[in-house]
Amino acid sequence: MSYEGYIRVLCNNGHLTEWDYYEYYNSEEPNTCHCGAKFVWRNDVDQTNCEEEKYIIKLEVDKFNRDKKICTYKIPDKIKER
Repeated sequence: MSYEGYIRVLCNNGHLTEWDYYEYYNSEEPNTCHCGAKFVWRNDVDQTNCEEEKYIIKLEVDKFNRDKKICTYKIPDKIKER
């Protein structure tokens, strides 16, 4: 059985970035966002058995820039219990 999934990370400024699981682990692990801030939160989403919804941690929007169509998210206090 193979693993399918992706990684979601938030930087200290609330920018969300997502990578394919294998792309993330088979390359040098980035530790900073495009804005230069360090990544401070991570969510591994398992899609192997089509049950990704139970692994996705819901994020709350902090700010939305209508001109750039970019939003930042509040960093969750703790990781969701499985």
